[in-house]
Amino acid sequence: PGAKRKAGGAAPPPPPPPGMAGLRGSPGDSGVTRAPQVVAMYQDLRKALIGPTSSQSNGGRRASVSQSGGGDSKQMFAEMAGKSNYVNNIKADVEYYGQFIQDLIKEVNKLKAADMDGLSSFVNRIDRALSILTDERAVLKHFSWPEARYDTMREASASHMELLTVKNNCVNWQCGEEPCEVECSKISAYFDKVQQKIERYVISQEKSGPRFAEHGVPWDNQVIGKTKLATLNLCKLYMSRILQDVDKLEKQGTHNASLRINSLLVSAVRFAFRVHQFVRGFNSECISLFEQISVRMKQYQTEKPT
Repeated sequence: PGAKRKAGGAAPPPPPPPGMAGLRGSPGDSGVTRAPQVVAMYQDLRKALIGPTSSQSNGGRRASVSQSGGGDSKQMFAEMAGKSNYVNNIKADVEYYGQFIQDLIKEVNKLKAADMDGLSSFVNRIDRALSILTDERAVLKHFSWPEARYDTMREASASHMELLTVKNNCVNWQCGEEPCEVECSKISAYFDKVQQKIERYVISQEKSGPRFAEHGVPWDNQVIGKTKLATLNLCKLYMSRILQDVDKLEKQGTHNASLRINSLLVSAVRFAFRVHQFVRGFNSECISLFEQISVRMKQYQTEKPT
């Protein structure tokens, strides 16, 4: 291995934000209200047209990987030489970066982040500093590294950033130029992923919440509520796209067009119901769009989709 890199390239730590925000509760007034007509129409639809819906789960297949055992003596000696170099690099890192790591330990122990954005910024900076090590875990075990505290910070930061990304994806979602069924299928598939993520986070909060508090993580549950609310944009886009295609199909005036209209409206009611139950309500924009769907449904409810 060549000459060691200097640790001086690491940026000096920013001053810790004053105070530490406590764990906050769910979002307040968001303009979302329960819409009983969504539930009522969905139930009527199941009785009249669909029947009980069935959920399908695709079991993943794991490919079995066979590994060839053994190896000749040359390969064995090469592996031993590689391990020797690895061990030497670890020892060199411990010796060369010792004071640098001690400084990082002080920063992690004393940090009192005011919010999750501040914590995420801190974690990113520490991760960049640690990336110069040959093997982070192997080097840090030679020090009194606050592993539980920093791993908890990493976990919270990753969760926070993932939820923000999901929320932004929902808010900024745009329908493409593909057929209505294709675009709506994409929206529905992404909503499924979002729903699963949110439910996973809600369940995990029972265990992670106390750990976050113990290690000074200013977790804000509002990010979960805001992400759920962002799915209303997916519902709005779904119903809007359905209504656009219904308008086009009505101009054709054919029996096949009527059948397709009914099929599209059924899918809109189904999806609207799922989002409504997930968010526990609709905003005014979704209520207005659903009322338009409801009016159209009454016109085509006698036609059964093929």
